[in-house]
Amino acid sequence: MFNFRLKFYLLSEVSLDINNELNEVVFNSQDVSYKYIVKNINSNKYVITGKGFESKDIAQHYAQIVRSAIQLYGFAKKSGINFGKEYPTWFFNTKFFEENNENIRVLSDHNGILIYDDEKETHFISNESEVKFSSSIKPMVDTILKYTNENIEQPFRINLAIELYNSYYFQKSFMIKFLILVMTVESLSKQKEREGESLALVDSFIEQLNESQISNNEKCSLLGSLQRLRKESISKSCNDIIELYLSDKTYCEMEAVKFFKSCYSVRGSIVHEGIPMKLKYRLDKLTNELHNLVYELLQNVIKHEFRLK
Repeated sequence: MFNFRLKFYLLSEVSLDINNELNEVVFNSQDVSYKYIVKNINSNKYVITGKGFESKDIAQHYAQIVRSAIQLYGFAKKSGINFGKEYPTWFFNTKFFEENNENIRVLSDHNGILIYDDEKETHFISNESEVKFSSSIKPMVDTILKYTNENIEQPFRINLAIELYNSYYFQKSFMIKFLILVMTVESLSKQKEREGESLALVDSFIEQLNESQISNNEKCSLLGSLQRLRKESISKSCNDIIELYLSDKTYCEMEAVKFFKSCYSVRGSIVHEGIPMKLKYRLDKLTNELHNLVYELLQNVIKHEFRLK
C-alpha cells in the first residue's frame, strides 16, 4: 500500500484549530476506504497524510486532488496557500536513526507532495518544532472531501491561476503583488485564433517571408513573431474574459475592462521600462483594486466554467 504526504504553508497571521473530530477523516471510493490525517508541524506549516492507496499512481492522483482543494480553500478564504519548492527541506544522514531498528524508515521533511510505501513505519525529520493553533479547520476539510468525493480535477490553467493568486499573499512588495495579479488574469485568458481577412493577411506575410532571401536567423525571428500574430493578443484575451464575467463591475470608478487596460499599461511600464509610469492612483491602491477584480473574476470562472462552489 502507498501513502502520500502533502506539506503546505499558511500566512503567519492565519491559523487552523486542529481537533480530534476533524484532524482525521475517512472517505470511500468504489468501496475502498482511504484516510486523511491533518497535522500542524510548526507555526504556519501543515501536513496532510493520505493513507491506504493501492498503487503509487492512485496515491498521486488523490494527492493532486487534495492539493487542488487546498488551493481553492486558500483562494476562497483569501488566506493564501504556499506549497513551497517541492523538494526536501532538510538534509541529513538517516543511517543514525535507522541502524537500531530495521522496521523504521526516516525521511527528510519534504515540501509539497511526497509518495511513499507503507512497508516500514516512516518518520519525517526536520528542524521544526510543534505549536498549537486556534481557528477551525472544518472549511478546509469540507473542501477536501468535496474534491475527493466528486473526483474533481481542475484544468491546469485554473490551478495555475489559483496558485498565482495564493502566492500574492506571501509577497511584501506592492509591485510584485501587482505583477502577480496581472499574471493571474493572463493565465485565465484564452487566446483565440484570428479569423477571416486578418488571418489571411498574416498568413500571406508568412508565405512572403518563407520565400524571401534574408538570413535564416532573421527569418526564424520574424517567423516566430508572425506565428504569434495568428492569435489575438494576450491583452485582448484578458479584456475579453473580464468583459464576459465582470461587465457590470467598476474599479477605481472605471468599468472593469477600462480599469484592467490601465493596469496592463502599468504592467508594461514596470516590466519593459523598469519603472512604473506616472499613476493617477498610488500603486498600493491600484494593487488593492486589482486584487478585488482578480478575486471576483476567479470566483466567476470557477463557478460558471467548472461548476465549483
